Amino acid sequence: MKPLNILDKDLQKLEYQNITMSILLANDGYCFSLKNTQTDRFLALQCTAGEYTPDKVKLAADKLSESIWGEAKTLKVAHLLYAVKESMLVPPAFSEKQQLDTIMGFHFSVNPDIVNLKSEFDTYTLSFRVNDLNHQAYLKHFTPKHTSHVMESLVKTALEYSQNQENDAVHVNVWKSYFDLIVVKDKKVQMVNSYRYHGSNDIVYFILNAYKQLMLDPKTCALMISGWIEKNDIAVIQLNKFVRNMFFETLNPHKKYSYHFQDTLPHYFIHFLNID
Repeated sequence: MKPLNILDKDLQKLEYQNITMSILLANDGYCFSLKNTQTDRFLALQCTAGEYTPDKVKLAADKLSESIWGEAKTLKVAHLLYAVKESMLVPPAFSEKQQLDTIMGFHFSVNPDIVNLKSEFDTYTLSFRVNDLNHQAYLKHFTPKHTSHVMESLVKTALEYSQNQENDAVHVNVWKSYFDLIVVKDKKVQMVNSYRYHGSNDIVYFILNAYKQLMLDPKTCALMISGWIEKNDIAVIQLNKFVRNMFFETLNPHKKYSYHFQDTLPHYFIHFLNID
């Protein structure tokens, strides 16, 4: 993650009661977005890199509202989003808590400090693990309307893209030390996984291995990239030698944004905003 501060000055003219906040918690930083509920337009995005605690995030949220309205305001929080590696799509039959705990315990190490949460959308259940004590602190600080995993947006984006395309596609979203990968083949989700990486060559290896395993044609199967990765990263340069159609995610045409969002690369944050 890298620091970002997109702020529309029109916010100062609006009543804070008409603004909702969403919060993204990643492994190397956190982000806030502010949206005008009357116009359904995103007006601010602030991202902070580095280590953090629930109290630090709450203090930063207060400082953001104070910088806009002159004093700290308690904004309505629409979404509390987690970006964590320990996540997986599970069959709907396993969505009940006891069954969910069993299947997550089978795939990940048992930890009494961890709680299993879930995002349910369409016919999918996305389960993920977070620190229980910290999670309760965030709920107390912000009382969000929805709590989910940011990969929910990646899955939805992949499925929406497939409906308008004849060919298959691989969707990758990069975080610090790991990336999420989703393959849609024949308009169905064929693979969802998260890979830990130590360098750009690891990213290249895992992506090309997915092409090989699922017999995807690199001449026709597009690679859609998003997340905290630069366009001149070695992984991008290397992948471009093998995959003919490689694209970086752009702003969602179905959503509204302040013109200030044009000042930074949308593939950094697009899935955070798309969840809304």
